[in-house]
Formats: sequence, structure tokens, C-alpha cells
Amino acid sequence: MTSARTPPTSLQQWILLCATLWFNTGVFLDGWAHNHIPTLETFFTPWHAVFYSGYALSAMTLFGITLHNRTARKVSWSEAIPLGYGYALIGVIIFASGGIFDLAWHEIFGIEKDVEALLSPAHIFLAVGGFLINTANLRAWILDRTMISSAKLIDHIPMLFSATCGIALGNFMTQFSHRVVVRAGGDFPGKEMADVMQSAAVAGYIVETALLTAMLLFLARHRPLPFGSFMFIITLSTAAMGWMLDGIFFVPGALFTGLVADILGRKLFPFTEHVLSVRIFSFVVPTMLFLLYFITIALREGIWWSVHMWSGSIVFAGLSGLLLSFCFLAPENHSLRA
Repeated sequence: MTSARTPPTSLQQWILLCATLWFNTGVFLDGWAHNHIPTLETFFTPWHAVFYSGYALSAMTLFGITLHNRTARKVSWSEAIPLGYGYALIGVIIFASGGIFDLAWHEIFGIEKDVEALLSPAHIFLAVGGFLINTANLRAWILDRTMISSAKLIDHIPMLFSATCGIALGNFMTQFSHRVVVRAGGDFPGKEMADVMQSAAVAGYIVETALLTAMLLFLARHRPLPFGSFMFIITLSTAAMGWMLDGIFFVPGALFTGLVADILGRKLFPFTEHVLSVRIFSFVVPTMLFLLYFITIALREGIWWSVHMWSGSIVFAGLSGLLLSFCFLAPENHSLRA
């Protein structure tokens, strides 16, 4: 027996985009507050108000869409849930549980600071729930290939924004080693601290490369994307972290990297027919991102890293992306000529 569930309409996708935009604005506002106001000592803040009201709006939007479908189509509750939105509704429950957990945690143990705020069990619950909510339109796009037949970029924005939110949340939870935080520029911090900072930075480059490259390959593997899609994702995800952590000047480099990704990404689908293009894309995109990152640092602050360290880090990021491509396109699945 086939399911009567249908993909969300274009209007429903845009409505959910607006709700999750508010939700994610609250996430990064709260992150900004934790990074800029060290005296923050209470759960009840204006930033939490934006954050949790955004969640409430997203939850009401998901329930509202489901209720509308049930009434309009006269189907069961399960059939009224649009394709891809089921896990988002589970995310609503997980996030609500995490919110109660977070309030209790703060009242018992106090407000977390710095890295401990990202590793707090309550915050991990919130992140999982938020991820499931934010990626609803992405899942819908994956599950139904007829949902977006247009080749126009504007029609793909809800899905692209959903994918970007997935990357942004990953970056948010690993911000302690993000390139915007652990910079190669400024004053030399001392030999011992320099070694620690460089190790953390390179680890962060690998994590960010994995998050970004995996999402781009994941999207490209399913179907062709309109030009500008990769630029949208790379630029917006960088802008969110840059704004929160005082590194908005990294956006131009991300924008140019996105342009390069879109140019290289025109010949990725289907993967099995464009193996070399997939490999080149996976290596060049993270390489370009971190090359422009170090150029930006050099022009703005000066680099205290040695040429061996920063140049090797760029290559390391590229190789990490290249290795990841083999998870999406294993050698045994295609001719060795590629």
C-alpha cells in the first residue's frame, strides 16, 4: 500500500523558511551574547527570547501545515504530514525536552561559558532537535524528485536555506575550533600556546571541510542544482559565523569560493559519469576557501604562522575534501580510467 503523503507546497516551504530564519537568528544572537557578554548569568535573556520564540514559531508552523493538510485533504494525521517533515515534528519534541533540560541545568549548575557551553548535554539536545527542524525542506527535496522541477535558483532557496542551516548548526557547535575563532593572524601568542592554537585550528579546518564538502556533495549527488546554489550555502554559512564571532570580513572570500564551486559544480551529476569532476570539485573548493582565508588574514592582520604551516593547512583541507569524495563515489563503482 502506497503512502498518501505528499511533498510540501512551495508556499509551505517558504512559510517554514521564514519561521526557521527567525529561529536561526535567535540561535546566532544567543551565540553572540555568550561570546560578547561574559557576565551573562541568567537563562531569561532577550536573546533566549528570540531563540525560543523562533522555535515556537517553527513548531507552530509545522503543526499548522499538518493541520491544514488534514483539513483540506481529509486524510489521517500521519498522511497529512508533508514528506520530509515527520522528523522535523520529532525534532520539535526533542527541542522542547532540551529546553526544559536546559532551564533545569542552568538553575542547578549555572550558566556555561566558552567551550563548555557547546558541550553541555542540554545544548546538544537542543542542537539535535534544531537540526531536525531546520532540515525539513532538505529532506522533502531528497524524498521527492518532482518537488522542484524549475531550474531557477529562487525556487530552490527553501531547500538551500535548509541545507545551509544544517551546516551552520554544525559550525555553531564546533565554533571553538572554527577558522573565524582560531586565527592565524594578530600577535604571536607564545610558543606553547602557538602549538595548541595551530593544532586546534587545523582540526577545525578538517571538521569544517567535512561539514561543507559533505553537504555540497550530498546535494549534487541527488540532482543538478541551479547556478548560485553553492555560493548561497558557502556565503551564508560563513556570514552567520562571521557575524557572531566578529569575522564578517571573511565573507568576500567565501563568496568567491562559492562562485568557483558553482563553476566546477556544473558537471557533477550523475557522479558515475563525471568522476574526475567530482574529485576536482572536492579538492578545489576547500582549498580555495582556506587559501582565501589565509590571504584575508595576511592582508588584515598579518600571519604569524610559518609558510610551512599555513600552506600545508590549505593542502590538508583540500586532501580532506578529496578523501571525503570517495565516501560518495567509491572506486569500485566506476571505471579506473577516471
